[in-house]
Amino acid sequence: MVVDPVGPAVYWIAIRLPDVLSGALLDPVRHAVGIAALSFAVRVASDAVRAERETQRRSLLLNEILEQPDDPGRRTLERAAALGWRLAGRHTAVLTLVSSSSGAFRPAALAAELEEQLAARGVAATLIERGEGWLFWTTDTSDSRALANCVRDALSAVEMAHPGLRLCAGVGDAHTGATGLRRSSEEARRAALLAQTTHRSAAVEHVDVTGTRRVLANWYGSVPMREAAAELLAPLTEADPSGDLIRTLRTYLDSQQSAKATGARLGVHRNTVMQRMDRIGQLLTVDLEDPDDRLAVHLAARAVDIAWDAPD
Repeated sequence: MVVDPVGPAVYWIAIRLPDVLSGALLDPVRHAVGIAALSFAVRVASDAVRAERETQRRSLLLNEILEQPDDPGRRTLERAAALGWRLAGRHTAVLTLVSSSSGAFRPAALAAELEEQLAARGVAATLIERGEGWLFWTTDTSDSRALANCVRDALSAVEMAHPGLRLCAGVGDAHTGATGLRRSSEEARRAALLAQTTHRSAAVEHVDVTGTRRVLANWYGSVPMREAAAELLAPLTEADPSGDLIRTLRTYLDSQQSAKATGARLGVHRNTVMQRMDRIGQLLTVDLEDPDDRLAVHLAARAVDIAWDAPD
């Protein structure tokens, strides 16, 4: 039997009947099987509804904790304790995002698979839906860099099981208490968005970036700069809503302007890459042979279509 992991669930109920069973008894057996199938379907649907409600309950409670300006009230702390959440201690938050996907996937199943991969690497995590991704945190973790490496390995393992899926994550610094969890979560989000700009497989960034990475993070965090980037690439967006031109441009610049390497990464022939680059050259009023123009276009192509502003 082959089960489609992203399609609707399909079940069969099979019964082995004795050879001596007379035809007169077949109809009662068919009716009994029909009743059993209906009962089983109701049970499956009920379990799915309960799981969905539990997911929403966890997500709403997390939002309540992260969006309160002060420490959570007693009732909030009691609800968190009932779920086994630790709000005391120093928390390091990790936010995982789906960077891209060429196929359908079930978020709940993907989160469960990622939890398993993290557990296999010694990281006990319960992923909670947080707007655009899943958030979890560890408490009193001594080495956030080692945590980032474990997360990267787990993302890579999940990606290998789902061709076409790209995940990225950001890791915040450790901060104390519920207010510290809020701060670390925001740091993790900024780091995850920075990881998303690389468009690499299983990209993970730690908030404590230095040197050029910090410069890039500050650049991407500037609203005027992002608006200028969107305006610069607007001709490509208008001419190609599918995004193939921008993806080709970004990959081409990431690949040091090698059409062969770009084609290999995108899964197209190098001639297709050159045709797209010719069209890009006609649409953009920039000179990619000029270092300043090339740098501006490269940064813009990485920042486009990423939700930098915090969700409502």
